[in-house]
Amino acid sequence: MDKCMNHPLKVAKGRCKSCHRPLCDDCKYVTSIGIYCSEECHLKAKEFMDRVSPDLPPPRRRSFIKGKTVKGVIALAILLAIFYAIMYFIYQATTVEDIISVFRGYISALF
Repeated sequence: MDKCMNHPLKVAKGRCKSCHRPLCDDCKYVTSIGIYCSEECHLKAKEFMDRVSPDLPPPRRRSFIKGKTVKGVIALAILLAIFYAIMYFIYQATTVEDIISVFRGYISALF
């Protein structure tokens, strides 16, 4: 457990958002944007946020279906279509039962 930077006998309950020093409840300087050890750290952090925030692009919305998921579904559909075409044109298997019987024939031939 960390000890407060100003009170070594007290357990720290948080850290300064700017300098990351451990703070007890008595030393915390609580603001709307976080906990700080002093007004100086608070002002430094506020100035930094004011400088950086306008330049940041707005956060992107995460879509429910990501590009990788769509690509994966399309790839799976293509593989299934190729598999079905092979089973249909080579083995004349048109139903699931026909496909299963083809696999059973190959498995029984192995053993």
